Amino acid sequence: MTLIDPTGGLVEISQLRDSPSCLAEEFSSSSDDEEEEAEEGDEEEEEEADPQAAFEEELSSPLVATPPPPIPKPRRRRRRRCQRLRYRKRSFLTTLKTSLTELNKAQLNHRLRLVFRIVSLIASGTTLGALGSVLYTYEMTKHAHSHHDGSLLWPQNVSFVTTRVQLAAAVVAFAGDLGFFIASYKPRVRRLDAALLKSFALVATGVCISVLASAIGAYEVAMKPTLVWTCEAKDLHWDEVVDFPFLCGELVASRWMMVVALVFQALILATILFDMFYRGDRPKKPKATVKEGFKAITGWQKVLDRVGL
Repeated sequence: MTLIDPTGGLVEISQLRDSPSCLAEEFSSSSDDEEEEAEEGDEEEEEEADPQAAFEEELSSPLVATPPPPIPKPRRRRRRRCQRLRYRKRSFLTTLKTSLTELNKAQLNHRLRLVFRIVSLIASGTTLGALGSVLYTYEMTKHAHSHHDGSLLWPQNVSFVTTRVQLAAAVVAFAGDLGFFIASYKPRVRRLDAALLKSFALVATGVCISVLASAIGAYEVAMKPTLVWTCEAKDLHWDEVVDFPFLCGELVASRWMMVVALVFQALILATILFDMFYRGDRPKKPKATVKEGFKAITGWQKVLDRVGL
C-alpha cells in the first residue's frame, strides 16, 4: 500500500515502518527554523530598541579591542586657548617688568613731560576754539534785533574785553605747547640736554602759567556778568538768530579748559625743575686742582685777559 507524501511522490508503508517518519522530520525541521527566525527577530528588535546596549555588549566581548576614549575636540580647543592666554600673559608681564627695570627716572620724567605737553596743547586749543567762536558770533550779531519786539539781542552793558584777554592767553599757551611738541621730535630737545634749552623751557612755561593765571583771574572778576547773562538769555531768546545755549556751553567749556591747561603747565614746570636739579647716575665734574704758584683760568678770565682788563 502506498501513501502520498506531502512533499511530493509516493512512499511505501513498509518503508515508513522501518525508517523514521519523514513527515515528523520535516515538521520538526520547519518548526526549528521558525524558532530560530523568531529568536533572530527578537534579537534584532532588542538591538533596534537599545543600540547603545548592543554597542556596549560588542565592546565587552573579548574578541573586540577596547580603544581609549577619544578627547572631544571642544576640550582640546579650550585647552589650547587657555595655554595661549597663559603664554601671552606671561610674556606681557615679563616685558613690562623688563621695561620698568630699564626705565630710569630721567626717561620717565621726559615721557611724562611730553604727555603733559600734549594734554595742555589739547586744553589750550579747545579754549582757543571756543573763545574764538564766541567772539566771532558776537561781532557778527552785535547789531541784530529780536523778531519779537525789535529790540537789540545784545544789551549795551555786555562786554567781551575780558574774553579777548583770555583769547590772547590761550593763543600764547597754544603756541608754546605746539612749538615744544614739534621740537620734541629731536631727542636732545625732548630731554633738554643743554642748559640753554632748560632755561628757555623754564621761561616759556613760566610765561604760559602767568598769562593763564591772569586770564582765569580776569574771568572770575570781569567775565562773570557776561557769562551769567549769556546763560540766562538761552531761556529768553531760544528761538532767535543767536544760538545762546551753544554760546553758554562754549564759555563754560573755555573756563574749565583754561584751568586744565594751567594745571598741566604747572606739571610741566615741575618736570623741568626735576631735570635741572636731578643728576641721577651722572658723575660730578671733578674740581680743578692747581699747584702752588699757579692760578686757575676760567672761561671769563680768558675773555678778560684778551680784552686787557
